[in-house]
Amino acid sequence: SGPLDDEAVDKIYGDGLFDITSPESRDQLLRRRCSHILRILLEYERVVVSKKAPAKGSSQESGNSDDVARKLVDLWTKYVLCFEMLEMEIELHLVDQVWPTLIELR
Repeated sequence: SGPLDDEAVDKIYGDGLFDITSPESRDQLLRRRCSHILRILLEYERVVVSKKAPAKGSSQESGNSDDVARKLVDLWTKYVLCFEMLEMEIELHLVDQVWPTLIELR
């Protein structure tokens, strides 16, 4: 089969506003897919870190490393959520709400 025509693309993307042939649209789609993959990886990592419960008699050092791992997952989750919000929103009042979190992440 050949490349999709405009009618087929409109059926897939619905509103006709998403032009799959333009580099900007492909870049946006790639960014959104990567963001989704990052969220899935972070959710998986959060489960892995939460299953690492400190055993009885374990050293405080391993407890500290678990805390660091949880904090890193939280930090990256905030980063990805901010990225997604800035990628998808154009409403100024919504964009303004993310600035405190961005300052926290720097």
